[in-house]
Amino acid sequence: MNQRVVEGWAWTPEQTRLFYVTRGEGIPIVICNGIGVEWQSYWPEISMSLADSFQVVNWDYRGHGGSDSPIYPEQYDISECARDLARVMDALELPKAVLCAHSMGCQVIFEFYRLFPERVLGLIPVLGHFKSPLDTFMNFKFTPVLFKMLAGLVFRKPLLAEKIWPLLYDPTMAQPLSRLTGMVHPTRCPPQVLEMYLKHMARMNPTLFFRLGTHMQEHSAEELLETIDVPTLIFAGEWDLFTPLAASKEMERRIPNAELELVREGSHAAIAEQPQLFWLRIAQFVGKHFKDVESITEAA
Repeated sequence: MNQRVVEGWAWTPEQTRLFYVTRGEGIPIVICNGIGVEWQSYWPEISMSLADSFQVVNWDYRGHGGSDSPIYPEQYDISECARDLARVMDALELPKAVLCAHSMGCQVIFEFYRLFPERVLGLIPVLGHFKSPLDTFMNFKFTPVLFKMLAGLVFRKPLLAEKIWPLLYDPTMAQPLSRLTGMVHPTRCPPQVLEMYLKHMARMNPTLFFRLGTHMQEHSAEELLETIDVPTLIFAGEWDLFTPLAASKEMERRIPNAELELVREGSHAAIAEQPQLFWLRIAQFVGKHFKDVESITEAA
């Protein structure tokens, strides 16, 4: 299969560029990241393997990776991320796609389904929630309150926050701490992947991070779950401190005909820790439910 890599940009109405990478041919699978994650941090191995059989698209939210920063960060919310996803699909002339997403990206693809249900072939939420993810973060009930306090400090003192922010993601300290606390698997998460993530977080604007995180906490797709009528594959991590297994099981129970794949010993970074499991299971799911790209084009 053709693995030619094409890079490009979609444009927002404000002329903000959205960076994307596409490779492969066939049924389109568009991948959305979590907050603070650029396209190449976790997904390259999975994307390249899937591109042997499908067209795979990775892209960056505004203020992430290769995309421009939003002009109005306080207005950049989950709904606008979903509209940006539509803009990327428009730029690639994709009328429909299977939407795969990690962490916050799960909320983005649920919101996309709310806005553009006719453009969704299937949903693959990976290690993510459908509402207010801070409520279950590390099973600590005060997380939302602490996040709100930190956000208030950042919004009041943005210049100070920008000076302190990179220090929090120094790989020499953050790498071992991430493994020790269980944020990532203690041995399976590749050090180069974690270092790439930490370096990207260090470059990110903290005001944008907390603005988007605030919108993420306020967002809910709860009332949408029972109405989803496309094939859905849910990945849950056994050791995920961000999205507990109970949340994934609730999605499986409430979304009609959903499938649940439990990743044994999987942390919130399981896509980098066990990539072969993900691309094989996703390929199986897409191959089972969708015939070929021609049938999708005709249906559109």
